Amino acid sequence: MASRPVTLGIDLGTTSVKAALLEAAPSLPSGFVVLASCARAARAETESAVAGPQGREQDVTRIIQALNECLDALPRQQLQRVRGIGVSGQMHGILFWKAGQATSLEVLLKISRSQPAAFLFGVCFWEGRSVLTAADSC
Repeated sequence: MASRPVTLGIDLGTTSVKAALLEAAPSLPSGFVVLASCARAARAETESAVAGPQGREQDVTRIIQALNECLDALPRQQLQRVRGIGVSGQMHGILFWKAGQATSLEVLLKISRSQPAAFLFGVCFWEGRSVLTAADSC
């Protein structure tokens, strides 16, 4: 019997990172079965004088490290069957990185003020906590 395609689900949180391999199972009420899963603490919270009293800054490298640990913990044979990937993230935030290196909020603020065109997308925070000028484009 041919194996069904596998979907990789990833949750990139600031507290923890989770990954799961799912396979369709039409005969089950859920419609899928979890083949394997992993969770790792991100420990991403970092000190920040830039984020302000309502903001929080996270060390993106810690989140990516937790993701890599999760992916390494999943069975290779099942990872090779992945045909789709779904990703979710923290509610009112965004991860910034460039060329494989994490970027701090302080650096982003400097870039946004001196080179607004360097941002390829807007940054939205529903509760108005953003201090990035790019957020005004939302």
